[in-house]
Amino acid sequence: MGANAEEAAGAQSRKDFISKLSIVYKGARETNYWLRLLRDTQSVSNSEQAA
Repeated sequence: MGANAEEAAGAQSRKDFISKLSIVYKGARETNYWLRLLRDTQSVSNSEQAA
């Protein structure tokens, strides 16, 4: 996501900027999904969550 956000900063047009940032947004939503799944299935121990 960070690399895509950096690429968006150098976009060639407003449309290009929006397109690249929407990729970042979708990646953030996907990451959030996986983190919620790990939490809800208790696949991560409490000590790992604190790290």
